[in-house]
Amino acid sequence: MRLILALALLAPAVSAQTPLGGVADALGGRERLDELTTVVTRSRVRAPLGSRTVRVRSVQSVVLPDAARWDTGQGRAARSVAISGDTLRTLGAEARLLGASATIQARQSLWLDPLVLAVRRREIQAQRLGPDLLRLTVPDFPEAVVLRLNADRRPELLTTFRQRDGRREYLEVRYADYRVVQGVAVPHRVTQAVAGVETGTATVQSVRLGQPLEPATFR
Repeated sequence: MRLILALALLAPAVSAQTPLGGVADALGGRERLDELTTVVTRSRVRAPLGSRTVRVRSVQSVVLPDAARWDTGQGRAARSVAISGDTLRTLGAEARLLGASATIQARQSLWLDPLVLAVRRREIQAQRLGPDLLRLTVPDFPEAVVLRLNADRRPELLTTFRQRDGRREYLEVRYADYRVVQGVAVPHRVTQAVAGVETGTATVQSVRLGQPLEPATFR
């Protein structure tokens, strides 16, 4: 009986030390992150395009847990895409729905945000592979996601495979230059590569947490 009681008392302490719970703590604390409702990130993105490099502005507006809008480019090259649940659409003079494949890719890109991973940690199965390495089973990813942590226990490198245009691609995302914004640590440089080839680097200019966003933003 004493052994059973002792195990019962220990259970909350053990469950509290889940791998992604520790990541949430390193990003600002579980309570602080669980209070988050919106995240608006403004960035400048540098990406190779053939023999030249293009630079565009990007705004990602996220309403947790699963709504987001991406505004990229400027002038005639500007593009807006929004996802809410299982619906993805382009926005503009004529809004139109996008297909299932594009919707899955948009949901996958949302999961690549460290704050989204930490806030939605209860939806993710996490296994510790080493002191700084986690194996995650993430919704919308058919393959395992491996997350490497830096010395501060924050996400440093995410790797996985994804299906795109009928092909299996190796994807990696690097997070660097963490800065504390309103009590939350946010990476200010994010680099993505596919099959070992860099596809873009985003340099964050500003982050706003808890900013009210109109529901129409995603419709």
